[in-house]
Order: sequence, then C-alpha cells, then structure tokens
Amino acid sequence: DADPQRALALALVAGQKIPLLQEYMVRRIGSGDPEKSLALLVAGLKNVQDAKLQLTFLRGMNESLKGRRAVGAPEGWKEAYEKLGASGNVDVQLTAHTLAVTFGDATAATVVCSGREH
Repeated sequence: DADPQRALALALVAGQKIPLLQEYMVRRIGSGDPEKSLALLVAGLKNVQDAKLQLTFLRGMNESLKGRRAVGAPEGWKEAYEKLGASGNVDVQLTAHTLAVTFGDATAATVVCSGREH
C-alpha cells in the first residue's frame, strides 16, 4: 500500500519469471483505494500489447473488486476499454466487458448477457 507504482513495476519485472506473481500483485494493488489504485492499473494496462499480460491485469482487477458494488470507472478506463474491446483475443474482450459491468457500464452488461463480442 505504501508505493503501488513501485509494486506494479516489480510485478511486471518479476512476473516474467513467476507469472502468478503478476496477477497476485495486480490484485493486491487493486484492493487499495479504488480511485488511485485502479487508475494506476488502467494506466499500466493501456501500455500493454500482449494479450496474456492484458488478461493478467484484467483478471487481477476483477478479483480485487469482488464483493464491491458501485465502483466507478477509473480515470483512463474508457480508452483502455475501447482498445480491449477491439482485441483479437476473445478472452480479453469478455474479461474487459465483465470489468466494465463492475464499473456500471450498461452497454457492457448487455454484451456480457448476450454472450457476443463487442
């Protein structure tokens, strides 16, 4: 909690050798103050091109928000969501839609319920 930005940098580097560490660290960072921690994770996610790493971010963020209701979308989410929704990876799309539902996006809820791609 002391320095989430440093923890994220560590997760990205150390996670190359220990992939499970990345998801754990993303989840841990996301469980902090939602406004700050989620914005930091979204900023990092926007720079990720690799679908596997995108999924790590998305899954970790989803896990960190389990049980929370009415979480507002963090800064930068709209742009990140558009990019992820256009991904060629269906798992990335679906996981992004699921996270968008958590952020209160009604359109994403329709997509998830219908089971179709964005």
